[in-house]
Formats: sequence, C-alpha cells, structure tokens
Amino acid sequence: MIRSAVLRIGKRSLSSKTTVITTPIFYVNAKPHIGHYYSMTLADVYNRWLKLSGESTFFTTGTDEHGLKVQTAASIAGLDPKTFCDGLSQKFRDLASVGNIQHDRFIRTTDPDHLEAVQFFWKTLEEKGHIYKGKHSGWYSVSDECFYSETEIEEVDGKMVAKETGAAVVYETEENYFFRLREHQQRLVQFLEANPTFFAGELGHQRP
Repeated sequence: MIRSAVLRIGKRSLSSKTTVITTPIFYVNAKPHIGHYYSMTLADVYNRWLKLSGESTFFTTGTDEHGLKVQTAASIAGLDPKTFCDGLSQKFRDLASVGNIQHDRFIRTTDPDHLEAVQFFWKTLEEKGHIYKGKHSGWYSVSDECFYSETEIEEVDGKMVAKETGAAVVYETEENYFFRLREHQQRLVQFLEANPTFFAGELGHQRP
C-alpha cells in the first residue's frame, strides 16, 4: 500500500534498493528561517553521500498546507488560504534553490497527486476497517498543534498554558478518526524483534 502511494507521488520507478530521504514537510504559517534550511541541508548531505557511494536515492522536501494554524495566519494576512499558501510555499522552494538543495521532488500537500495518494491511503484504511470514529478531550494548543495532559499545563496570569512552550491551551472535545493500533501491536512487536536495526537509535528499540 505504501509503496504504490509513493510511486503515485514520485512519478518514477523506485527499486527495492532505493533509499527514500525526506525532510519534514514545512508548515507555511510563516516565512522560512535558518532552521528550515538546516533540515534541508542535513537531508541533502545524506543524499549526496549515498549517491557518491553508488546507492539509488529519492530525495523529497516540500510544504504542509493544511490546518487551523495556516487558516489563522492567512486570515491575519487578509488572504484566502490557497493564495497565502502559494506565496509561502514558493519562498520555501526558493530557499531550496538558492541553497543548492538537490531534491528530486518538491511536494506540496495541495498538489493533485498528493491529494490522490492521501485519498488512496484513506480509502484503503477505511475499507479494511483500520480506522473508526471517536471523541477525544483534552487541553489543546493551536500553535503547538497537540493536546496536553493535566500535568503538562499550568495557570499563568489567569490563563492556562503549556509548561514546556508557554503556549495558550483551551479544553476541547472533538470528534476524530482513530487508528486501531492495538490490533496490530503483537505483529509490530514481533517485526521489531526480528528486525532490530529497522529503526536507528535507542527509542526504536523500546517496547511499549
């Protein structure tokens, strides 16, 4: 499933020996900064090293153009979300060009082939019963894009904020789709035990 979706986006044939390298897909709620270029450079250096070693690679970077944070930033700028994203995504593309980042594909989450791949993933998960609807409640931060537990927040000047970032949080209950991870837990554990080098670093080897 994953492989066919990658091929849909990549528009090229990837052999089983091809190493796929990706940066984060950068959020377009603001202009790019040195941290974005740092991430691009790390991936670019690794890509070049593998190529010099004779390996086949596919290197992608790009922009993430969905979410409340983007919508809010576009509203503040007085632009519709698509126009806002078009302008900022181009700045990230320009950064890669000026920095001589030799990627194979700069992808936007609004690209037609990306939309097609996402729909393919979703339809497959839905048809196989791997996702279900449920409700989730908690302290949510729009800027951090995550929920925090009671132990991770505190009151400052009459407002609830995340201890780690200082970002404002509000208590929300929302309906979401959930993945039935527990049904796959044993297979995942068996796979990781049989393939101890599948993930690099200590975190990849910790059992739940």
